[in-house]
Amino acid sequence: KKTSNSNLDIHCMKQSEEDLLTNTSSRIVTRFVLSWKLGETTKGVWLADKTLQVLAEEEFTEWQRWSLDMFSWSLDISRVSCRRLGFLCLVQACVLYTSVCLAADSTYPISRKVDLLIGTGGEGFGVGSDPPGVQIPFGALRLSPDTSLDNIVIAPNHFGGYHHSDNEIRCFSHTHMVGPGVQDFGNIGVMVTRQISMETVTNYGYRSKFSHGNESPQPGYYQVYLEAPQITARLTSCGSHAGIHHYSSNTNNTDPIFILFDPTHSLTKGACNGSSVNIQYNNDFETAYVTGVMTNAGSLTRRNGKGVLIYFAASVQASTIEYGIWNSSGVFKGLNASEAAGSAANGGFLVTNQSEVQVKIGISFVDEEQALLNLKAQVGQQDFVDCQLATQNIWEDALSKVLITGRDEDTEIKFYTALYHSMMAPTNYTEVDGAYRGMDDMIQHSQPTSRAAYSDMSIWDIHRTQISLLAWLRRDVMADILTSLENMMYQGGDLPRWPIANVYAGCMIGNHAYQILLDGLVKNFTDFNVSAVYNLMKEEATSPRPHNGRSDLFNYITRGYCIGGFKNSSVSKTLAYAFDDWAVSEFARHLGEAADMEVFRNRSKNYRNLWDSSRKLMCARDGAGELQCPLDPELNDWIFHSTDYTEGNAEQWKWFVPHDVPGLVELFGGGEEFAKNLDEFMERSHLHPVNLLPNPYYWAGNEPDILAPHLFNFANRSDLTQKHVRWLVDNKYTTKPDGLPGNDDYGTLSAWYVWSALGFYPLTGTPLYIVGSPSISNATITINIGDNRRSKTSLEGT
Repeated sequence: KKTSNSNLDIHCMKQSEEDLLTNTSSRIVTRFVLSWKLGETTKGVWLADKTLQVLAEEEFTEWQRWSLDMFSWSLDISRVSCRRLGFLCLVQACVLYTSVCLAADSTYPISRKVDLLIGTGGEGFGVGSDPPGVQIPFGALRLSPDTSLDNIVIAPNHFGGYHHSDNEIRCFSHTHMVGPGVQDFGNIGVMVTRQISMETVTNYGYRSKFSHGNESPQPGYYQVYLEAPQITARLTSCGSHAGIHHYSSNTNNTDPIFILFDPTHSLTKGACNGSSVNIQYNNDFETAYVTGVMTNAGSLTRRNGKGVLIYFAASVQASTIEYGIWNSSGVFKGLNASEAAGSAANGGFLVTNQSEVQVKIGISFVDEEQALLNLKAQVGQQDFVDCQLATQNIWEDALSKVLITGRDEDTEIKFYTALYHSMMAPTNYTEVDGAYRGMDDMIQHSQPTSRAAYSDMSIWDIHRTQISLLAWLRRDVMADILTSLENMMYQGGDLPRWPIANVYAGCMIGNHAYQILLDGLVKNFTDFNVSAVYNLMKEEATSPRPHNGRSDLFNYITRGYCIGGFKNSSVSKTLAYAFDDWAVSEFARHLGEAADMEVFRNRSKNYRNLWDSSRKLMCARDGAGELQCPLDPELNDWIFHSTDYTEGNAEQWKWFVPHDVPGLVELFGGGEEFAKNLDEFMERSHLHPVNLLPNPYYWAGNEPDILAPHLFNFANRSDLTQKHVRWLVDNKYTTKPDGLPGNDDYGTLSAWYVWSALGFYPLTGTPLYIVGSPSISNATITINIGDNRRSKTSLEGT
C-alpha cells in the first residue's frame, strides 16, 4: 500500500472515514496514531475534527472524558497554530485516549477484566512465572518481554522470562513456557536501540529501563515505553506462529532506530547450541527480510541430547534502510554473514530513519521455509491493528464461554485472569500447512489437517485441574490433546511424562498421561484408539520402557512398593504408580478385559502398603520391609536433598490417593477421624501465610496435596470443604503481581481457582465433580459439543 507519504496519507484518511461510519472510536484513533505520516498538519486536523464528531455522541468514563477534553483542547491549539506544540499535544492526547479506550472498550467487556500482571511477581516458591506478553489461545508464539533488575537475572524469578520487580527489558522473545518451575525457551530476541557497537551487543548492552506506569499488557496486546531509546514498543500476535512488533519514536528524538535480532538469546544461560542470521534487502519494495535459526538446549529441551531447532523469518518495510551483522570479531555495517570477517553471525540489525516501523515475524520448529510460510499465511498484508483486533476477538470469544457475576470487581478480575492463564497452554505445534516435528524428530503432517498436534504438557501438574477444564470448556482442544498423546506413542514408542516441543523431557514421576486419556474416555471422547493406547499402558506398567516414569518397577510389582531408604522418592512413586494402575484397570474394564482389570485394580491398592496407622502417615519401606517414617513429617528437606517424597513432605503426601478416597478414609479409622485430621492440616497451613517457602501443611502453590481441601466430602463434612476452599480463594489468590501462591505450572493453579470459584471440582478420570463453595453470584457456561451444537448451563451461587 505504501507508494509515497502523500498517497499513504490519503489511504489512511479514506480508511479512517470508513471507520467513522462504523462508529468504532478506538479503532479510529488507533489508526490515526499508528498510521498518520505528517504531510500537512491540516490533514490531521481534518481527521481529528471528524473523529470528535463521532466521539461526542458516545458515553465515556471519567478518565475517557478527561482524555477526550485534552484531545479537543489540543485540536484548538492546532487550528490556531500548526506549530510543533499543537501537533505534539494532539498526538499525545490521541495516544492517551487510545490507551484508555482500548483498555475499557465495551467491544471487549470480558477481556478488560483480565490483569496479565497477576502471576508475574512473587519470590522464592511463590513466583507465578506467567509471561504477560501476547499469544492466541494455545499458540506456539508467545511474544513477551524478558526482564532483568540492573542486568541481574535471578533464575527462579525468571522461569517465565518476566518478573514484576525488574526495571529493565532485555528484549522481546517469541517462545515461552507458561508458569513453569524450570527455565527453558525465551528464544529469538528482538530489541531496538539508537546506536550499535560491540558494547551494545555484549551482555545485553541493548537492554532498556522501563516502568509499569508506562506499560499496558492486555489479551492480544502489549505496550511499553523503552526509556533508553525513547521508543514505544507494541506487540501483538497474528496466529499460532506469527506476530508483529510496532516501534514508534519519541517525537523529540530523531536519531535512527536500530532493530536488533539476537538468535542467541535464551532464558537458560548457555542454552544456545548454535545460531545463524541472514539479511536481504529488496530496494524495489523497500523491505528487509531477516531469517535465522537457533538450537535451544534449555533445562528440558536438552534432554534429547541436542536441543530443539527454532527458525524465524521477519520482514521490515522501511525506506532508507541499512543493515549489518555482529559476531565475536565485531559489528559489520552493510555486510551479511557470508561477507563479514570472523565467525558466523551472532545477530543481525536493521537501521531506519523512520519514526515508526513494524517488524512482522513468523517462527517455525520445522525449517526456515516453513517460518516464511507461517509469516506469509498468518500475517501477510495485515497491519498491526488488524492483527491486534483479530487476536482480541479470539480471546474475547474464548473467555466469553463463561459469563459470571462476581461478588466484587476483584473476584471477576481473578476469575477471568485465571481462565485466560488456563487457556495459554498446551502448545499447538501444527504449522500453517499441517506440518510439525514429531517425537521421532521427523517432519509429520496432521491428519486430517484440522487436527492439531499439541505438546508442552506439564502432565504431572495439569492432569489434576486444567485438563478437566479443557475437557469441559474446549472439547475441540481436548480431542486434539488425546490424539497428540496417541501420536507421540507411535512416533517415539512411549506415552510421555512431560513432553516439550518434540522432546521426551522425562520430568517428574509416574505415568499420568494415563489419567488424561482416562479423563477423555469417561467424558465420551472417541477420536483416539483406545485399544492401542491400553496395550501400551499395560506394557509400560509391567516392563521397563525408555520413556516411562516407573523406576524401581520390579520392586513395585513383586513387593507392592518401591524400596525406600535411598532418598529416591519411593513413597511418592508408590502412590503415583498405584494411581496409574487404577487408570489401567479402568481401561481394562472399558474394554472387557476382566483378568487385567482385576490385576491392576489390586495393584492400585498398593498405597495401603505404606500406611503407618500409629503415625497416620504414608512411610517408606526398606529392603527388609520395615516402615521408615520421618522424624519430622512437616519438614520440607526435599528442598535441599532427595528424600522419599517428591516436592512435598509426609504430611502432604498422605492425602494422595485420588482414585480411592473412601479407602483412605477407612485407613484413618472412619470419616470423623479423617475429617478431624484433614481439618487440622488445613488450619495449620494458615499459620504460614508467606509463599516464599513451601508451606509445611497444605501447600496451595504446588500439586501433591492440591485435592486435599475437597476431600471432606468423602467424610460427610462438605461444610469443611466449603469453608477451606472459600478461604483459599479469598486469601491465596489476589489481584496483585504475586497473586498466585506458586508456579502456575501451565495453568494448573489458575484452573484450580476457576473450578473452586465456580463451586465444584473435578475428580480426574471419573465423571464425578465435588461440590464446594462458589465465590460468584451466578455463571452461564456455553460450550460447543460438536456438530455445530452448543450446550448452555446456568449456575446460581450462594
